[in-house]
Amino acid sequence: MAVCRELEKMELMHRLVGYFQAAGITGLKNKNFRTDVHSLMSMGFGAVHPKSVGFSNLWQFVVSLLYLAYNGVLTAMLVANEWDELAKTRKTLRLTSPQGHQRSSYFISVPLKYGLPILVAFGALHYTISQSVFVVYLIRFLSNGVEDVGHRSATSGYSCLAIITCE
Repeated sequence: MAVCRELEKMELMHRLVGYFQAAGITGLKNKNFRTDVHSLMSMGFGAVHPKSVGFSNLWQFVVSLLYLAYNGVLTAMLVANEWDELAKTRKTLRLTSPQGHQRSSYFISVPLKYGLPILVAFGALHYTISQSVFVVYLIRFLSNGVEDVGHRSATSGYSCLAIITCE
């Protein structure tokens, strides 16, 4: 029963990601932008958006929370499966410091055949998000080439193509 609730949470997370991606594409269409790949590439990879810098880093935090939730769901499912297997066949205990015939615990709380692909996928997702929304430091120069020290600012930039391929 708990596994079913965890799967429902995971499905909700996937739907939210799809919703935000669809909202972004719809927003572009509402502003009369074409959303085919060629048009998105012609928009460029580094448009500046005047939002706060915290906005840029918020998405990395959200993906980290999604990873923790996803790992929690997977761990719960694998622990339930291991308990089910223990009911069928005898196995040794899983311990942090095994001695003799005891088994060691998993390095990343799940078997490597499940954990490594998830780590690679979330690592790639973090990289894609870092290319999608990023911090831009703006420095203004006067017409004579001298830096205008009073007009420095940090803001957020975004890449439409990277955002759409993020899913």
